[in-house]
Amino acid sequence: MLEVIDRARLSEAKVLRLTTENSGLLRSNNKLGEENVKLKDTIAQLELRLEAKEKKRKEAEESFAHAAEKLEKKSFEEQIPGVTQKIWAASWRRCLERAGIHDDSPPLRLNPSSRGFGHSHDPY
Repeated sequence: MLEVIDRARLSEAKVLRLTTENSGLLRSNNKLGEENVKLKDTIAQLELRLEAKEKKRKEAEESFAHAAEKLEKKSFEEQIPGVTQKIWAASWRRCLERAGIHDDSPPLRLNPSSRGFGHSHDPY
């Protein structure tokens, strides 16, 4: 009978010890759960920031591409009068050569502000 009582006391002490251990493990588990929630929240915030930065980066790239395209177009448009002048001068020179006239003076340039074939007095 004493042996049974001793076993019961040992079992009771073991149950108490295991209950205490279990309680400690539950507290640790709860703390880990809270940390997990905080980490998930931080991840969500970082993802939102990353999306915003990615959007800004994409907008900046598009803006840069648009500006580069405008600059290229403007540069091309600025070259048109010079190229037109060179073509006109070469054509005029050929016409004069065919006519047997060798004139070293530069041809008059088309006035880009007029709608017709007006000439300016600026040779270039």
